[in-house]
Amino acid sequence: TLVLRLNLRITETMVKHQKEKLYQSAREHRSLSHIRHGRSEHGVSGTVRKLPFDCCALTLTQYESPVCTPDGVIFESKAILPYILKYKTNPVSGELMTTRDIITLHMDKDENTGSWQCPVLHKPFSNHSKVVAIRQSNGNEANVFSYEAVEELNFKPRNFVDLISGEKFSKTKDVIYIFDPSNDVLNQKREEACLRSQQLKELQHLGDNTVDGNSDIRHSVTSQSIMDTLAKKQSVNNSKKRGDTRPETSMLERGKKLKLFHSLEPFSAEQSSYGSLTSTSMSAFGPVHESEVSDKATRQAQFDAMKRYMKKGYVNIHTNKGTLLLELHCDIIPRTTSNFLGLAQEGKYDGSMFHRSIRNFMVQCGKPANGKGEGRSFWGEPFEDEFDNRLKHNQRGVLSMANSGGVNTNGSQFFITYKSCTHLDQKHSIFGQVIEGFEVLQAMEEVPVDKNDQPTEELKIVKIEILYNPIQDAVEAQQLRKHKSEEERKRLRETQRASALGQEKITEASHHKNDGAFIAQPESCAFRVGKYLQRAEISKPNLESEKISFGSDTNTASELGAVAVTRLPLPPKKTVFRNFSEW
Repeated sequence: TLVLRLNLRITETMVKHQKEKLYQSAREHRSLSHIRHGRSEHGVSGTVRKLPFDCCALTLTQYESPVCTPDGVIFESKAILPYILKYKTNPVSGELMTTRDIITLHMDKDENTGSWQCPVLHKPFSNHSKVVAIRQSNGNEANVFSYEAVEELNFKPRNFVDLISGEKFSKTKDVIYIFDPSNDVLNQKREEACLRSQQLKELQHLGDNTVDGNSDIRHSVTSQSIMDTLAKKQSVNNSKKRGDTRPETSMLERGKKLKLFHSLEPFSAEQSSYGSLTSTSMSAFGPVHESEVSDKATRQAQFDAMKRYMKKGYVNIHTNKGTLLLELHCDIIPRTTSNFLGLAQEGKYDGSMFHRSIRNFMVQCGKPANGKGEGRSFWGEPFEDEFDNRLKHNQRGVLSMANSGGVNTNGSQFFITYKSCTHLDQKHSIFGQVIEGFEVLQAMEEVPVDKNDQPTEELKIVKIEILYNPIQDAVEAQQLRKHKSEEERKRLRETQRASALGQEKITEASHHKNDGAFIAQPESCAFRVGKYLQRAEISKPNLESEKISFGSDTNTASELGAVAVTRLPLPPKKTVFRNFSEW
């Protein structure tokens, strides 16, 4: 017994030290290879790609009228019904299937956000939610709930009654799990449905030797473009097999079609008289044609100019309760401020009613004065959101854009906050701030409203007065900056060209005498050493006695009149070798 206890103690000590070791044995390394390679222990891939909840397993796009199979795989009804009528198989298992096997899902959608939600908890479904469907008595319809609601209200109290219709259901037969992030089997089925549909299409293409780009199944934008490309290639191959050969278009015609060449006309006699193609007197640049610029690019250039100009805009909003002085962040949010200033300048806000006022929250305005429609932007279409970390809904009097509940859906409506509401940050574009007239804002907040938050008294904008609009000044400053830059580049090109051709000479008219010194100046003062250093002045204090020798002739500087500037280096000085006696 003592020996057995001693052996057990030794074994426990060895196991303890074996767990604390800082290395792996060869057996442990082999046993963990499936983890390093992303596989399960049986060799199957352990990473299952999970499709989003609102994604059809057949088209990989968001569904609008969802249906499912008895296995719980969700499809878009407009995609799965043509698929079943064409192939008569289940996209998941490959077995025979008819339209009677399709189950229509009744899912609740949030009117404000447009996302699917649980009808009981009003909690939106996400990619991490567990969702179930309760099949009804007819067998072809099902109500969708979150698993939390069904578990708390049906499973735990053993009350197997549908929470909407009131029909009884069976926990084992009528409960369908349509989405579960932790269920790899269900996720694998959803993935196999898309793969099987692609395989059937490939088999059909191989059998028909054609590519059907106009299928009844709705594809995503990327897959549809790929199908169109394959269809074009297939049609070209079929035309070549039939012997339908067409003359190929020349490179010139293709260039015209693609607009690669601005001018394809030959040189005129006047242009060709300037010199050959290798002549330095001929311009190296051809005629430049101004390309067509889209309105979007023009607006973007204007917005960039406003940011560089770094000036604020100021407006007065005259209401029937008083005047509000607003500062607009034109240097930070140029697009939104341009929309507001453009609409105000056209008088679109004059007579507009404040149609929504919520105490301790905000007051909203911007609908047309006639009350028709929600209001369009200055450009006639919704424009993009603009966010900046320096601007937040953290105080009273913040001017911000109202949207339609989605991204990039801004129009003409805006609102002014009564207090801090930071939950609106990164959702609504802030483009201004009230700097004077807070007592008017307080009077607007005290106006009574009805159950729809609409003021019962008249509350409207009489007129918007623009005190300062920096848009025009920013554009003019940008044009002036561009003009100066072009002039500088033109002057630099002329300088470089004149320096390369050696056209700078000193004329007799450019001689000046300044305190007995002779200063030689060129015709163009652009000749410089480097970019900023002026050329060294040639100073000859004694014109009569100083002699300049050229070859065998010896003349004075006054007799020569002008000395040509040479770019050659000076000749080396004569060297005389002597002894060290003078040291």
